[in-house]
Amino acid sequence: QLRSTQLVQVYNPVMSEISNKIVLKYLAILPLGGRGGVVRLFMLSQGIRFEETLVPMDQWAATVKKEVTGSDNPAGHLPILYLDDKIMTEHHSIMRYLSRRKGIYGTDVDEDFAVDSVAECTKEWRADWVDFAFKRITPEDYAVKRAHYTNMVEKLLERFQKEGGPFLLGAKHSFADACIASQMRDEALTQLPVQDSTPRMNALWKAYLNLPGAAEWCKEHGSGLPSE
Repeated sequence: QLRSTQLVQVYNPVMSEISNKIVLKYLAILPLGGRGGVVRLFMLSQGIRFEETLVPMDQWAATVKKEVTGSDNPAGHLPILYLDDKIMTEHHSIMRYLSRRKGIYGTDVDEDFAVDSVAECTKEWRADWVDFAFKRITPEDYAVKRAHYTNMVEKLLERFQKEGGPFLLGAKHSFADACIASQMRDEALTQLPVQDSTPRMNALWKAYLNLPGAAEWCKEHGSGLPSE
């Protein structure tokens, strides 16, 4: 059930290959993205039509978390994607499902492995960034963790990235690119410096946030690009 105090927004691209009604439910933490923001950027960049329900943080802690745990997600967290009568959880699984529906995943096992390898390496990075953003770890501790994650992802891009870039699969963007670009956008919005030692990641970040759909949204909600 959608609560009347939750913010509902509609994103309606000109073209969408998935015609089902899609509702993304996440926390109202704009301009930051968080895990739900990864799914949002992915759908925007892929031209997927969706609505969004944003739950205020105080409401989440007071009542909605318990409601979600007892019904739509036993794990007790967001995002949740509602696709017609389907209830979908876990942000990587959601993007993998949508990628299959659009035919950009599941047709080349080597490309799929590269996408999965790079995307999975961002999960712990994002979890530690959340701890940093909500002041559960010190900036000094996060700096050490961040250096490890950025070095790891840059090396994986060196291994897997197709010639010419700027995305993991060359000119074709995937949910792995959404994971990286959204993470780097959130880091920019929390005043973390750009690293010259990650040129592949930096180029991917800029290119992804300038994709149609993502670019328009970012202009309205804080671009998260290094020039800002």
